[in-house]
Amino acid sequence: MKKIIEIFDLDGTVICSKHRVKHALLDGVFNVFKYITECNTPELIAKDQLLPLARYMQKKAQEGSEFAILTARCLDSHDIDFLIKNGLINGKTLLISRQGIDKAISELPDAPYKVKQFKRIQAHYGADNHFILYEDMPDILEAMHDQGVTCIDAIELNRELKAEPPEFNNVIVKEKLLPRLMDSLFVTGSFT
Repeated sequence: MKKIIEIFDLDGTVICSKHRVKHALLDGVFNVFKYITECNTPELIAKDQLLPLARYMQKKAQEGSEFAILTARCLDSHDIDFLIKNGLINGKTLLISRQGIDKAISELPDAPYKVKQFKRIQAHYGADNHFILYEDMPDILEAMHDQGVTCIDAIELNRELKAEPPEFNNVIVKEKLLPRLMDSLFVTGSFT
């Protein structure tokens, strides 16, 4: 029997870490190396804010549901502490980041990197399952759609959830918004 496996991006999807970007600018240009080496401090990570979709993810974690995190970050212990402290993971959460993987994959741009890492998710859960990705980057949404993944634009979803009372977010995503979003323009892929 096919299972639905939900995959969550972090930055711009369930976490707002924009405040750290200003620390990674070098002559007005975003510097990835500076971001990784200077912006992953416990102090700066602690200032990250949760986006509305995080409430749905917290509910999934609290229920003990299986789901994956697929991030372009190099997750370190400070990131994991933040995820635990905010109830965004459980013992069944598959965490995939650039940390500790083959350099040839870790140095890929975000979209090809996530496509490669999606193969790990398929291997873990079984390729015959149905995968739903919550992601904020259009190029990644398109690349993952090409892999047969149902892709939900997290920017649009967070906008919808922000307009609703927080206590209704879990019901809205699962019972009302998700089915409607499946038919909308900013969702790609289909159940097969």
